[in-house]
Amino acid sequence: MRRAAQAEELQFRGKPIKWVVGSKSYNKKVTDPITCEITKETRTRKVNLISYEGQEYEREAFLTAMFPDYKKYDYTVKFLTDNVFWLGGTPRDKLMYLILSRHYSLVEVAEQDKRDLEQIAAKNKDKTYQTWYRRMQWENGHELLMTFGAAKEVRGAAKGVYCYSQDITDTQAAFTGVNMTWGEWIRPLKEYLDMHRERIAAISDEQKRQRAVEYICDNDMMCMYYQKIGKEEIRLTLPAVVSDKIKEWIDKYLADEKAEFPYSGEIPNSDVAFTIDFEKDVEIVKSHAGVSESNTRRGQVTAANNADDLPDGELSRQEIIRLKGKGKFDRMAEHGEIVKVKGRYGYWQRKKE
Repeated sequence: MRRAAQAEELQFRGKPIKWVVGSKSYNKKVTDPITCEITKETRTRKVNLISYEGQEYEREAFLTAMFPDYKKYDYTVKFLTDNVFWLGGTPRDKLMYLILSRHYSLVEVAEQDKRDLEQIAAKNKDKTYQTWYRRMQWENGHELLMTFGAAKEVRGAAKGVYCYSQDITDTQAAFTGVNMTWGEWIRPLKEYLDMHRERIAAISDEQKRQRAVEYICDNDMMCMYYQKIGKEEIRLTLPAVVSDKIKEWIDKYLADEKAEFPYSGEIPNSDVAFTIDFEKDVEIVKSHAGVSESNTRRGQVTAANNADDLPDGELSRQEIIRLKGKGKFDRMAEHGEIVKVKGRYGYWQRKKE
């Protein structure tokens, strides 16, 4: 690994620590489109590294080196019901960690280590490490991440838009749809964006402006997914296609407050209600033991060997990856089976014959 740049210095256990940007080599299989011959190419990608006491670590290696009990119980949850995919990615992941904590005791983490880790994660604006930081804010967040691993996920596409409340006990989690209109839900979102409009409008460089808007969408948009109305906590699941359209609207709204929101009327699926029993509806499995298969939503669009079964029209890169997997996305893009949509950053469609 090669260091390319470095961030400002922090402290961990009283010693200097910092983020650096390095490069990592990897081998990729490449198929010649004419001869179909498969060869290996050595490529490089940028990686975020933690520099500490003369060593450079990726996050997992750093946590393993510093905390002997890291991933003491390296397990994950296999959900036996596809109702879990009515939940968004973060609520799904949080539920998985919660269920694991019902089966295994949590390791202890020193208070100073908690503070140091939070400062380290907060300094890196990459989405991966902002997610790490937010997970630390969960109840017993540090202990959960240290016991089971910092980056576990329940992967799969959401079933649909779903506005709901939840009631979680020691043995189960109950989810109930909530009647809500789009107009009611986006009111606090508009108020939040109004506070940032002047600051965003003052950015003259278009690339810097886009980065600022993306940062707001990725890191500051809690009210798009969670609101407390009276004493009730309400959450909203947004599939990638819907979320992307709302983010496009946010960009327009920050430039023009008259920009029309893309959805109206009642938020759908308010009649959906279900319960996930922590014994009957889950199975605790060793990490990397059939996890990809077990966490793929039953009944969702399955990955095929080509782009023929992709839905018609424009799809975001993230949506295609959720349907197909990143490897097949890369292969389809490389072979020209999917092409970028002109004038629509990050959107693709099947190549037209």
